[in-house]
Amino acid sequence: MKYEIYGIKFRKLRKQQHLSLKQAAEGVTSRQTLGNWELGKGDMDFTKVLLLLRKIHVQPIDFLENSVSEYLRQITGEISSMYVNDQTDNLHQYAQHALNVSHDNVKDKIAFFRACVACNYLLDLTGKDLMNKSDKLRLNSFFNKVQNEDEHWYYE
Repeated sequence: MKYEIYGIKFRKLRKQQHLSLKQAAEGVTSRQTLGNWELGKGDMDFTKVLLLLRKIHVQPIDFLENSVSEYLRQITGEISSMYVNDQTDNLHQYAQHALNVSHDNVKDKIAFFRACVACNYLLDLTGKDLMNKSDKLRLNSFFNKVQNEDEHWYYE
């Protein structure tokens, strides 16, 4: 997990729990790696961050909320607005366009994420599913790889 702010935020929470670097890192990563991440001098795999958060009894959503919420708002703000305002025609057009963009740029995970969110909102509002079997397999494959630790999900 990149961005220095997360390590600094974790350090603050760890200290509030009165845990040493050694105690927090034990069974997850090295003390030195954790210390570097807390000082913004290194990266931390998202899976390891989740394990570290579990040790200090902090829910990932609470840890990431401010930064991730803002990031997700930037990516999905327009989509969410159409959903909340029940603008099904606009949402349908947006979702179809987002799918086309993601099909043209298969390596662009952000484009695919937008398409998935838009399609999910459209499905919720109308019952119409724009994602084809290949899209669903791609989404499922990505999350299976993350779950099986074949691929790591970094927040970038």
